[in-house]
Amino acid sequence: MRSRNLIRQLTKPVDDETLSSWLSRNATNPYVGSVHSVFLDSCQAMANASLEGDVDRLCEHQRFLSCFAERDQEVLANTFKLPDNLIEVGGSLNYCPQCLADDVASMHAPAWRKAWRVRGNCFCAAHDELVLFQRLSASGRGQFNRAWLAFSQHASTGKFIFGNHFIQRLISLPETATKEQSLCRIVLKVMRWIDSAPDYPTYGRPSKQCLIFVLGFFLYRPFARCKGGVGQWFLNSLRSSTELSSQPFRSPSVRELSEGIKDSTPRNIAVSYLFLGCAYKLLSEADIELINNALYFSNAPFPRQPCELRALACCFQPTRIFQFKQSASRNLYAGDIAHLDWLFG
Repeated sequence: MRSRNLIRQLTKPVDDETLSSWLSRNATNPYVGSVHSVFLDSCQAMANASLEGDVDRLCEHQRFLSCFAERDQEVLANTFKLPDNLIEVGGSLNYCPQCLADDVASMHAPAWRKAWRVRGNCFCAAHDELVLFQRLSASGRGQFNRAWLAFSQHASTGKFIFGNHFIQRLISLPETATKEQSLCRIVLKVMRWIDSAPDYPTYGRPSKQCLIFVLGFFLYRPFARCKGGVGQWFLNSLRSSTELSSQPFRSPSVRELSEGIKDSTPRNIAVSYLFLGCAYKLLSEADIELINNALYFSNAPFPRQPCELRALACCFQPTRIFQFKQSASRNLYAGDIAHLDWLFG
């Protein structure tokens, strides 16, 4: 069933809208009487009791579904089903201000999207851009009214809070926007390849878990003041591997690598997607030429071959590769290790 058939007398969901956002918009609609602040409180209580406070997951909860007519319960569950590989609700604060602005221009309250909760997502497919993403302030950690808070935040600042443009605009160039759009399309190509990866490794392709491991390797920070892996420091003007020398190191868990993805800026995540595209030969010569031409503020050329990428990654932590190999052996399928030869040799 389609979302347009969802429960009469209630607000129609926006495409890809989260359950908490939809409930919030209904509660503020004067023509909807069945969803109100008391009902939202009860939803939050249900989520706190069994879903770690995640209201968006209530569509999986029979007690919540039973609040609606039986004919509507399946539609609710299907419409608001969450994608895989989610960021926990407290850390899911990135958003696309253009999506929210489009909502308001369409004469309805802004809506929070499910795609913004996918781990490692730095791209707004609706607008074909990376640079639209901002991060909501800590005051917006509650799920209800989050979209309005984000819209107000963007309206009051009128700029990208963390400077998450892909191409750093040190000087104004007329072709910058065009190059940025082209780079974002390359990022999207790699993201779609990862999304289509199998759950288990095959002869020709690594598993999705393996690819997330590699992405985490690029973005991993062994300690707080460290610039992180090659995906973190490639675009920085000051690079140093000596920060690691006096610090204790242990092989990271998959969870720790995933945390590195969650805590990284969209810009660094996007660069890491490009590195992953290089590692698995997804980039054409034209793609690499564009990347090297567009990232003019980088101090090193973008690698053309996986061996060059390995050399670049080893510059950050040349003595730590063995620990990462140990972590891969413990946490990945045996078939995935063969797909990491470009890194571990």
